[in-house]
Amino acid sequence: MKRVFALAILLLALPFAAAQAEPASEASIREYLRLTDFRRAIEPITANITGQAARQLRSQNPAVPDSVLQNVAASIHQVVTDNIGSYENAVIAEYQQLLTEEEVRAANAFFSSPAGQGFAQKLPLFSQAAGRAAQQWLQSINPQLQAAVESAVAQ
Repeated sequence: MKRVFALAILLLALPFAAAQAEPASEASIREYLRLTDFRRAIEPITANITGQAARQLRSQNPAVPDSVLQNVAASIHQVVTDNIGSYENAVIAEYQQLLTEEEVRAANAFFSSPAGQGFAQKLPLFSQAAGRAAQQWLQSINPQLQAAVESAVAQ
């Protein structure tokens, strides 16, 4: 009877213990970002920001010389590069809300392995592939989307 009671108490405590899992530490997440080459992986974001700014400037002033656009792009790139640490800190804070220390340690163990390093090198390619797949998918369902909008407007 004592064993059954002890087992029941243990089973009732498990969800509470799981909820009390240690949140991921800043150090372990920084190691994860290092192992996954976070800064290299966000280079496409930096290039996108720079390109959008140059396109916007060109659309607002079609006569702007290319040399000015290049200077603007270089200046924007420098500001983004100089401030990447604050973005990294924001990512760390978000990850700490989502991950436990155990989860990050397991990820770090994987990304420390040769297979994990190969995977990490391909992470930016995964994002690009997912973006291409999303574009193709949206194009394929575009007629259905248009029909749904037209139908909704007609109602």
